[in-house]
Amino acid sequence: MADELGHMDDGLLVKYLIGETDGEESLLVEKWLESSDENREEYARMQKVWQGSLAVSKPKVDTDAAWAKLSGRIDEFEETAVKEPVVRTLNRPKWNWAAAAVLLALVGLFGVFQYFTGKDVKVSSDKLLVEQMLPDGSSVALNANSELEYAKNFDGDLRQVKLKGEAFFEVQPNAEKPFVIDAGLGEVKVLGTSFNVKAKEGSDIRVHVVTGRVQLSLPGAIADTSVVILEIGETGIIDHKTKRVYKESPLYEDALFWLNKKLVFNKLPLPRVFEVLEKNYNLSFSAYDKSVEKCLLTARFEKESIESILEVISATFNIQFTVNGQTVQINAQDHNCAED
Repeated sequence: MADELGHMDDGLLVKYLIGETDGEESLLVEKWLESSDENREEYARMQKVWQGSLAVSKPKVDTDAAWAKLSGRIDEFEETAVKEPVVRTLNRPKWNWAAAAVLLALVGLFGVFQYFTGKDVKVSSDKLLVEQMLPDGSSVALNANSELEYAKNFDGDLRQVKLKGEAFFEVQPNAEKPFVIDAGLGEVKVLGTSFNVKAKEGSDIRVHVVTGRVQLSLPGAIADTSVVILEIGETGIIDHKTKRVYKESPLYEDALFWLNKKLVFNKLPLPRVFEVLEKNYNLSFSAYDKSVEKCLLTARFEKESIESILEVISATFNIQFTVNGQTVQINAQDHNCAED
Protein backbone atom coordinates (compact mmCIF):
# COMPACT_ATOMS: atom_id res chain seq x y z
CA MET A 1 0.00 0.00 0.00
CA ALA A 2 2.06 2.93 1.34
CA ASP A 3 5.73 2.74 2.27
CA GLU A 4 6.01 5.03 5.29
CA LEU A 5 3.87 7.50 3.33
CA GLY A 6 6.62 7.89 0.75
CA HIS A 7 5.29 5.51 -1.92
CA MET A 8 1.68 4.66 -2.66
CA ASP A 9 0.50 1.66 -4.67
CA ASP A 10 -0.58 2.86 -8.15
CA GLY A 11 -3.55 0.49 -8.17
CA LEU A 12 -4.89 1.97 -4.95
CA LEU A 13 -4.45 5.53 -6.27
CA VAL A 14 -6.46 4.67 -9.39
CA LYS A 15 -9.13 3.04 -7.24
CA TYR A 16 -9.32 6.21 -5.10
CA LEU A 17 -9.40 8.39 -8.21
CA ILE A 18 -12.52 6.65 -9.57
CA GLY A 19 -14.26 6.52 -6.17
CA GLU A 20 -14.02 2.77 -5.55
CA THR A 21 -12.04 2.74 -2.28
CA ASP A 22 -13.60 1.73 1.05
CA GLY A 23 -13.32 3.88 4.18
CA GLU A 24 -10.02 2.45 5.37
CA GLU A 25 -8.40 2.72 1.94
CA SER A 26 -9.64 6.31 1.50
CA LEU A 27 -8.13 7.33 4.84
CA LEU A 28 -4.82 5.75 3.84
CA VAL A 29 -4.68 7.66 0.55
CA GLU A 30 -5.73 10.94 2.18
CA LYS A 31 -3.07 10.53 4.85
CA TRP A 32 -0.52 9.90 2.10
CA LEU A 33 -1.67 13.05 0.25
CA GLU A 34 -1.34 15.16 3.40
CA SER A 35 2.17 13.91 4.14
CA SER A 36 4.05 15.84 1.41
CA ASP A 37 3.78 18.24 -1.53
CA GLU A 38 5.47 15.63 -3.75
CA ASN A 39 2.69 13.14 -3.07
CA ARG A 40 0.01 15.70 -3.87
CA GLU A 41 1.81 16.64 -7.11
CA GLU A 42 2.04 12.98 -8.15
CA TYR A 43 -1.69 12.49 -7.55
CA ALA A 44 -2.48 15.74 -9.41
CA ARG A 45 -0.58 14.47 -12.46
CA MET A 46 -2.54 11.21 -12.38
CA GLN A 47 -5.81 13.11 -11.97
CA LYS A 48 -4.95 15.36 -14.92
CA VAL A 49 -4.39 12.36 -17.18
CA TRP A 50 -7.69 10.79 -16.11
CA GLN A 51 -9.66 14.01 -16.66
CA GLY A 52 -8.00 14.43 -20.04
CA SER A 53 -9.31 11.02 -21.04
CA LEU A 54 -12.87 12.24 -20.58
CA ALA A 55 -12.27 15.24 -22.86
CA VAL A 56 -10.62 13.40 -25.72
CA SER A 57 -12.99 13.33 -28.71
CA LYS A 58 -12.85 9.58 -29.23
CA PRO A 59 -15.65 6.99 -29.44
CA LYS A 60 -16.87 5.71 -26.05
CA VAL A 61 -14.22 3.48 -24.51
CA ASP A 62 -15.13 -0.12 -23.77
CA THR A 63 -13.19 -0.43 -20.49
CA ASP A 64 -13.43 -4.23 -20.37
CA ALA A 65 -12.05 -4.45 -23.89
CA ALA A 66 -9.33 -1.93 -23.05
CA TRP A 67 -8.20 -3.97 -20.09
CA ALA A 68 -8.28 -7.20 -22.09
CA LYS A 69 -6.15 -5.60 -24.79
CA LEU A 70 -3.69 -4.23 -22.26
CA SER A 71 -3.48 -7.60 -20.49
CA GLY A 72 -2.67 -9.26 -23.80
CA ARG A 73 0.10 -6.78 -24.45
CA ILE A 74 1.57 -7.28 -20.99
CA ASP A 75 1.64 -11.05 -21.53
CA GLU A 76 3.18 -10.60 -24.96
CA PHE A 77 5.90 -8.30 -23.70
CA GLU A 78 6.71 -10.64 -20.80
CA GLU A 79 6.98 -13.61 -23.15
CA THR A 80 9.38 -11.74 -25.46
CA ALA A 81 11.50 -10.60 -22.50
CA VAL A 82 11.13 -6.87 -23.13
CA LYS A 83 13.15 -5.12 -20.44
CA GLU A 84 10.54 -2.70 -19.16
CA PRO A 85 9.22 -2.10 -15.61
CA VAL A 86 7.03 -5.00 -14.46
CA VAL A 87 3.29 -4.38 -14.23
CA ARG A 88 2.19 -5.83 -10.90
CA THR A 89 -0.97 -7.94 -10.82
CA LEU A 90 -3.20 -7.24 -7.80
CA ASN A 91 -6.44 -8.88 -6.73
CA ARG A 92 -8.74 -5.95 -7.54
CA PRO A 93 -12.38 -5.88 -8.67
CA LYS A 94 -12.83 -6.05 -12.43
CA TRP A 95 -14.05 -2.43 -12.85
CA ASN A 96 -11.07 -1.00 -10.97
CA TRP A 97 -8.58 -2.67 -13.27
CA ALA A 98 -10.60 -1.84 -16.38
CA ALA A 99 -10.50 1.84 -15.41
CA ALA A 100 -6.80 1.54 -14.65
CA ALA A 101 -6.25 0.08 -18.12
CA VAL A 102 -7.82 3.14 -19.74
CA LEU A 103 -5.65 5.45 -17.61
CA LEU A 104 -2.48 3.55 -18.39
CA ALA A 105 -3.29 3.48 -22.11
CA LEU A 106 -3.56 7.28 -22.18
CA VAL A 107 0.11 7.76 -21.52
CA GLY A 108 1.27 4.51 -23.08
CA LEU A 109 2.22 1.09 -21.78
CA PHE A 110 5.89 2.01 -21.98
CA GLY A 111 5.56 5.65 -20.96
CA VAL A 112 3.33 5.58 -17.87
CA PHE A 113 6.19 4.81 -15.52
CA GLN A 114 8.32 7.71 -16.76
CA TYR A 115 5.28 9.98 -16.69
CA PHE A 116 4.68 9.58 -12.98
CA THR A 117 8.39 9.83 -12.16
CA GLY A 118 8.65 13.17 -13.99
CA LYS A 119 11.00 12.03 -16.78
CA ASP A 120 10.73 12.35 -20.54
CA VAL A 121 9.19 9.30 -22.19
CA LYS A 122 11.24 7.15 -24.55
CA VAL A 123 9.52 4.33 -26.45
CA SER A 124 11.56 1.74 -28.34
CA SER A 125 10.46 -1.14 -30.56
CA ASP A 126 12.58 -4.17 -31.36
CA LYS A 127 11.01 -6.76 -33.63
CA LEU A 128 7.42 -5.93 -32.72
CA LEU A 129 5.15 -3.11 -33.84
CA VAL A 130 4.48 -0.87 -30.82
CA GLU A 131 1.44 1.40 -30.40
CA GLN A 132 1.68 4.46 -28.14
CA MET A 133 -0.84 7.05 -26.95
CA LEU A 134 0.61 10.54 -26.46
CA PRO A 135 -0.37 13.02 -23.70
CA ASP A 136 -2.59 15.06 -26.06
CA GLY A 137 -4.60 12.05 -27.25
CA SER A 138 -2.62 11.62 -30.48
CA SER A 139 -1.53 8.07 -31.31
CA VAL A 140 1.63 6.60 -32.82
CA ALA A 141 2.42 3.18 -34.26
CA LEU A 142 6.17 2.46 -34.24
CA ASN A 143 7.66 0.13 -36.82
CA ALA A 144 10.26 -2.39 -35.70
CA ASN A 145 13.69 -1.02 -34.71
CA SER A 146 12.35 2.50 -34.13
CA GLU A 147 12.45 4.96 -31.24
CA LEU A 148 10.22 7.83 -30.13
CA GLU A 149 11.00 10.38 -27.42
CA TYR A 150 8.78 13.18 -26.05
CA ALA A 151 8.09 15.29 -22.96
CA LYS A 152 5.75 13.68 -20.46
CA ASN A 153 2.98 16.30 -20.77
CA PHE A 154 3.72 18.56 -23.79
CA ASP A 155 4.28 21.79 -21.85
CA GLY A 156 4.99 24.93 -23.86
CA ASP A 157 3.82 26.22 -27.23
CA LEU A 158 4.63 23.05 -29.21
CA ARG A 159 3.86 19.34 -29.01
CA GLN A 160 7.31 18.10 -29.94
CA VAL A 161 8.57 14.54 -30.40
CA LYS A 162 11.81 13.04 -31.68
CA LEU A 163 11.75 10.07 -34.05
CA LYS A 164 14.41 7.60 -35.13
CA GLY A 165 13.12 4.97 -37.53
CA GLU A 166 9.59 4.76 -38.92
CA ALA A 167 6.19 5.57 -37.43
CA PHE A 168 2.59 6.30 -38.36
CA PHE A 169 1.03 9.28 -36.56
CA GLU A 170 -2.62 10.19 -35.99
CA VAL A 171 -2.49 13.69 -34.53
CA GLN A 172 -5.26 15.38 -32.54
CA PRO A 173 -6.02 18.86 -34.01
CA ASN A 174 -4.87 21.86 -31.99
CA ALA A 175 -4.31 25.02 -34.02
CA GLU A 176 -2.83 26.83 -31.02
CA LYS A 177 -0.24 24.15 -30.30
CA PRO A 178 1.36 22.69 -33.47
CA PHE A 179 2.67 19.13 -33.48
CA VAL A 180 6.34 18.97 -34.54
CA ILE A 181 8.45 15.90 -35.26
CA ASP A 182 12.23 16.13 -35.06
CA ALA A 183 13.35 13.55 -37.62
CA GLY A 184 17.05 14.30 -37.42
CA LEU A 185 17.79 15.55 -40.92
CA GLY A 186 14.33 17.08 -41.30
CA GLU A 187 11.34 18.43 -39.42
CA VAL A 188 7.63 17.67 -39.84
CA LYS A 189 5.04 20.20 -38.64
CA VAL A 190 1.30 19.50 -38.51
CA LEU A 191 -1.92 20.77 -36.93
CA GLY A 192 -4.06 17.62 -37.19
CA THR A 193 -3.71 14.74 -39.63
CA SER A 194 -2.49 11.17 -40.18
CA PHE A 195 0.77 10.41 -41.93
CA ASN A 196 3.80 8.13 -42.06
CA VAL A 197 7.35 9.29 -41.33
CA LYS A 198 10.44 7.29 -42.25
CA ALA A 199 13.60 8.77 -40.75
CA LYS A 200 16.31 6.14 -40.66
CA GLU A 201 19.90 7.24 -40.14
CA GLY A 202 21.86 7.47 -43.38
CA SER A 203 18.72 7.34 -45.57
CA ASP A 204 16.30 9.81 -47.16
CA ILE A 205 13.47 11.11 -44.99
CA ARG A 206 10.06 10.18 -46.42
CA VAL A 207 6.69 11.52 -45.26
CA HIS A 208 3.48 10.01 -46.67
CA VAL A 209 0.27 11.94 -45.98
CA VAL A 210 -2.93 9.92 -45.59
CA THR A 211 -5.22 12.68 -44.28
CA GLY A 212 -4.80 16.39 -43.61
CA ARG A 213 -1.85 18.61 -44.46
CA VAL A 214 1.74 18.72 -43.20
CA GLN A 215 4.91 20.73 -43.71
CA LEU A 216 8.27 19.04 -44.31
CA SER A 217 11.41 21.14 -43.97
CA LEU A 218 15.07 21.23 -43.08
CA PRO A 219 15.62 22.39 -39.48
CA GLY A 220 15.58 26.18 -39.33
CA ALA A 221 14.73 26.43 -43.02
CA ILE A 222 13.50 29.74 -44.39
CA ALA A 223 13.99 29.47 -48.15
CA ASP A 224 11.09 28.05 -50.18
CA THR A 225 13.42 25.43 -51.65
CA SER A 226 13.88 23.95 -48.17
CA VAL A 227 10.16 23.62 -47.35
CA VAL A 228 7.31 21.65 -48.96
CA ILE A 229 3.60 21.52 -48.05
CA LEU A 230 2.12 18.02 -48.45
CA GLU A 231 -1.53 17.27 -49.16
CA ILE A 232 -3.46 13.99 -49.02
CA GLY A 233 -1.78 11.28 -51.13
CA GLU A 234 1.51 13.14 -51.53
CA THR A 235 4.98 12.05 -50.46
CA GLY A 236 7.62 14.47 -49.21
CA ILE A 237 11.30 13.57 -49.42
CA ILE A 238 14.53 15.04 -48.03
CA ASP A 239 17.57 13.67 -49.88
CA HIS A 240 20.11 12.78 -47.20
CA LYS A 241 23.03 13.47 -49.57
CA THR A 242 22.01 16.69 -51.32
CA LYS A 243 19.67 18.02 -48.54
CA ARG A 244 17.13 18.74 -51.30
CA VAL A 245 13.46 18.86 -50.19
CA TYR A 246 10.79 17.89 -52.72
CA LYS A 247 7.49 16.04 -53.08
CA GLU A 248 6.06 13.30 -55.24
CA SER A 249 2.57 12.05 -56.02
CA PRO A 250 0.83 9.64 -55.74
CA LEU A 251 1.52 7.69 -52.56
CA TYR A 252 4.03 4.86 -52.87
CA GLU A 253 2.46 1.47 -53.53
CA ASP A 254 3.74 0.00 -50.26
CA ALA A 255 4.06 3.15 -48.13
CA LEU A 256 2.16 1.62 -45.20
CA PHE A 257 2.66 -2.08 -45.86
CA TRP A 258 4.49 -2.51 -42.55
CA LEU A 259 1.39 -1.19 -40.76
CA ASN A 260 -1.65 -2.45 -42.69
CA LYS A 261 -0.25 -5.04 -45.12
CA LYS A 262 -1.81 -3.23 -48.10
CA LEU A 263 -0.38 -2.99 -51.62
CA VAL A 264 -1.98 -0.73 -54.23
CA PHE A 265 -0.81 -0.92 -57.85
CA ASN A 266 -2.13 1.50 -60.45
CA LYS A 267 -0.89 0.62 -63.96
CA LEU A 268 2.50 -0.25 -62.51
CA PRO A 269 5.02 -2.05 -64.77
CA LEU A 270 5.61 -5.62 -63.63
CA PRO A 271 9.35 -5.11 -63.01
CA ARG A 272 8.45 -2.45 -60.45
CA VAL A 273 5.78 -4.78 -58.97
CA PHE A 274 8.44 -7.46 -58.57
CA GLU A 275 10.71 -4.97 -56.76
CA VAL A 276 7.91 -4.11 -54.30
CA LEU A 277 7.20 -7.80 -53.65
CA GLU A 278 10.89 -8.58 -53.17
CA LYS A 279 11.22 -5.87 -50.54
CA ASN A 280 8.09 -6.70 -48.55
CA TYR A 281 8.03 -10.51 -48.84
CA ASN A 282 11.79 -11.12 -48.67
CA LEU A 283 11.89 -12.73 -52.12
CA SER A 284 14.15 -12.80 -55.15
CA PHE A 285 12.69 -12.96 -58.67
CA SER A 286 14.65 -14.60 -61.46
CA ALA A 287 15.56 -12.88 -64.71
CA TYR A 288 12.67 -12.44 -67.14
CA ASP A 289 11.97 -11.61 -70.76
CA LYS A 290 12.08 -7.86 -71.51
CA SER A 291 8.59 -8.04 -72.97
CA VAL A 292 7.30 -8.31 -69.37
CA GLU A 293 8.13 -4.60 -69.00
CA LYS A 294 5.09 -3.83 -71.16
CA CYS A 295 2.73 -5.43 -68.62
CA LEU A 296 0.99 -2.88 -66.37
CA LEU A 297 -0.72 -4.15 -63.24
CA THR A 298 -3.74 -2.49 -61.62
CA ALA A 299 -4.70 -4.29 -58.42
CA ARG A 300 -5.21 -3.90 -54.67
CA PHE A 301 -4.06 -6.48 -52.14
CA GLU A 302 -4.69 -6.49 -48.40
CA LYS A 303 -3.17 -9.08 -46.07
CA GLU A 304 -2.66 -11.44 -49.01
CA SER A 305 -0.08 -14.22 -49.14
CA ILE A 306 2.59 -14.01 -51.81
CA GLU A 307 1.06 -17.12 -53.41
CA SER A 308 -2.30 -15.35 -53.80
CA ILE A 309 -0.67 -12.27 -55.33
CA LEU A 310 1.31 -14.34 -57.82
CA GLU A 311 -1.87 -16.22 -58.78
CA VAL A 312 -3.56 -12.91 -59.69
CA ILE A 313 -0.57 -11.79 -61.77
CA SER A 314 -0.40 -15.19 -63.45
CA ALA A 315 -4.09 -15.17 -64.35
CA THR A 316 -3.92 -11.56 -65.58
CA PHE A 317 -0.88 -11.86 -67.86
CA ASN A 318 -0.55 -15.62 -68.48
CA ILE A 319 2.82 -15.69 -66.71
CA GLN A 320 3.85 -18.80 -64.81
CA PHE A 321 5.65 -18.63 -61.44
CA THR A 322 7.50 -21.36 -59.56
CA VAL A 323 8.30 -20.62 -55.91
CA ASN A 324 11.32 -22.41 -54.46
CA GLY A 325 11.99 -21.18 -50.95
CA GLN A 326 12.64 -17.44 -51.23
CA THR A 327 13.29 -17.57 -54.99
CA VAL A 328 10.56 -17.07 -57.61
CA GLN A 329 11.19 -18.42 -61.10
CA ILE A 330 9.41 -16.49 -63.90
CA ASN A 331 8.26 -18.14 -67.12
CA ALA A 332 6.88 -15.40 -69.38
CA GLN A 333 6.54 -17.38 -72.61
CA ASP A 334 3.43 -16.59 -74.61
CA HIS A 335 2.47 -13.90 -72.13
CA ASN A 336 -0.50 -11.57 -72.56
CA CYS A 337 -0.28 -7.92 -71.52
CA ALA A 338 -3.80 -6.95 -72.48
CA GLU A 339 -3.96 -4.23 -69.82
CA ASP A 340 -1.13 -2.08 -71.23
